[in-house]
Amino acid sequence: MKLISWVVLSSALFLSFFFPWEMGGESWGYWSFTKILNETGHFVNLDRSPLYTLYLLPFSLIPYPYSTYLEYLLSMLIVLLAMNIFLVTEIKNVFAALVGTIIWIPIFQSFEPPVQKLGLASVLFAFTLRNSNVFLKNTVLHTVY
Repeated sequence: MKLISWVVLSSALFLSFFFPWEMGGESWGYWSFTKILNETGHFVNLDRSPLYTLYLLPFSLIPYPYSTYLEYLLSMLIVLLAMNIFLVTEIKNVFAALVGTIIWIPIFQSFEPPVQKLGLASVLFAFTLRNSNVFLKNTVLHTVY
C-alpha cells in the first residue's frame, strides 16, 4: 500500500505542474537573496528566513527555469509527505489520507512565500512525532495552552 501511495502522490505532484501557478514577488525576493548570498557570501536580510535562503542555494547553481521547477518539486514533495504521514497516523486510513493530501495540492501551490510550505511540513512532522508515543498523545494540546 505504501508503494501505491508513493506512486499516486508522485503522479499528483507531476500533474500539479499543469495547474495555473506562478511564483510571486516574495518568491523572487528569496531567489535574489540567494543570488546575493552566492555572489557576496553575506545574507541580505536576516529577518527574511536565512535558513530558506540556504535551502535555495544549491538550486541556484542550476540554470534558471529548471532551478525553480526542481525547488518546487522538492518543496512540494516534502510537504505532501509530511501531510500524508500525519493524516495516516491520525486517521488510520491510507486511502482517506491520500485523498486528503491530494486535495491540499492547489492550496499548497498558492502559499506565498514558499517557506510557509516547509514551515507547515515541520509542524506536521513535529505533531506526528509527538503523537507517536501513546502517553504523549493526550498531552499534545495541553502543552500548547
